[in-house]
Amino acid sequence: MKKVSDILTYFIKELNSSYLDNREITSICYIVIEYYLNLNKSETIIYKDNIIHSDHLIKLKEVVKDLKKGMPIQYILSETHFNNLNLKVNENVLIPRSETEELV
Repeated sequence: MKKVSDILTYFIKELNSSYLDNREITSICYIVIEYYLNLNKSETIIYKDNIIHSDHLIKLKEVVKDLKKGMPIQYILSETHFNNLNLKVNENVLIPRSETEELV
């Protein structure tokens, strides 16, 4: 994994046995890319040939390692989005569900 385009392939390869659906892996991957590389989904495609800095590579591999342990992505990144807000979360709080956001 050296280029932005390699990230999704890496995530799917590494997490395929931990998740039932590749769509979930893809969704998580784009969340991670936006968090660490500050690229949205469109920019990920546009800048697919950009080289990933070694510090980011280390972080991405750590995320995959934690995901394999079953840790939710919100706890790994220490934040979640809820009702147009960024909320800080950790393992001591419940992660808000999308259904709760609909009720609000």
